[in-house]
Amino acid sequence: MNNLHPMSEKPEFKPCLCGNKEIDSRAPKGNPFSGHDIRCGKCFLLTPTFDTLEELVAYWNSRPIEDALKSRIKELETQAWNQEADSTKSEMAYVKTIDRLNKVLKSLIKTSERSRIAERVFGWDDNLNKIKQALEKS
Repeated sequence: MNNLHPMSEKPEFKPCLCGNKEIDSRAPKGNPFSGHDIRCGKCFLLTPTFDTLEELVAYWNSRPIEDALKSRIKELETQAWNQEADSTKSEMAYVKTIDRLNKVLKSLIKTSERSRIAERVFGWDDNLNKIKQALEKS
């Protein structure tokens, strides 16, 4: 006996918690006092009875825990994405800092090499020692 509610448009129901996607509302024919409910044909989950089909659809499709979990997952994915972006920015800033430090270090090395060359060429060490000795004597 088919006791599915005859409708011009079939409402969209979320799949059952067991995964069954073939969900239909039921309303026994010829009984004006009966309401609308759903019984899953796979796991036999049965909803409470509702006066209107709209109430039944709203009840069946509301999954507060599932919706909260989906919302939390989206929030965590966004947070992870932002942290990854921040991490990438930090890494890029670190690389830029290292590059700047390398340039400064290379410049200091060049300056140091020039100073050593100048000391050797011009004998600054000897001249400095002579100046120091002259100052000490005066």
